[in-house]
Amino acid sequence: MAEHARHDRRVVTTTTTLPQTLSRLTRPPPRPERATIHAVVAALTDAWNRHDLTAMGELYRTDADFVNIFGGYLRGRDEIVREHIERHRLMFAAARMANTAPVVRTLTPTLALARVAWTMRGITAPDGKPAPDREGLMLHVLEHIDGEWSIITTQNTELSQGAPRRFLDLLAAAS
Repeated sequence: MAEHARHDRRVVTTTTTLPQTLSRLTRPPPRPERATIHAVVAALTDAWNRHDLTAMGELYRTDADFVNIFGGYLRGRDEIVREHIERHRLMFAAARMANTAPVVRTLTPTLALARVAWTMRGITAPDGKPAPDREGLMLHVLEHIDGEWSIITTQNTELSQGAPRRFLDLLAAAS
């Protein structure tokens, strides 16, 4: 005797307002480079390496801030972009940046930290001669709004050459 599967049909209804419905219909779909934190970091590195600082800036909120490796505190997307345009014109015109996959820490469903180690080659010194390669660590704070992640702040730290990354490692090696 064959068993007949029973199919339950459930209907779920919700109430939405006209503005909510129109918002869903008119809102552009999320951009792929903003769908995940990893995608934002990859898009930032790609734009930086193409020297497309406007595209890089679009990954930041308009009210974002950025502390660069020199301790410069940049306020707002426009200032972040202007600073990077000038640095790319003078120092980073031939530079290439590579980075590790971000280490992500979710703080809330809409806020997260992304820590990214980077290396840079092809830097030009102020006198026009090649400058030493650099490496550092960026910390981005990102916010998720309307299906997209945006950077709200970046802290960029250059690693000192030859200095121990952690003093505890130096102590452990000495024992």
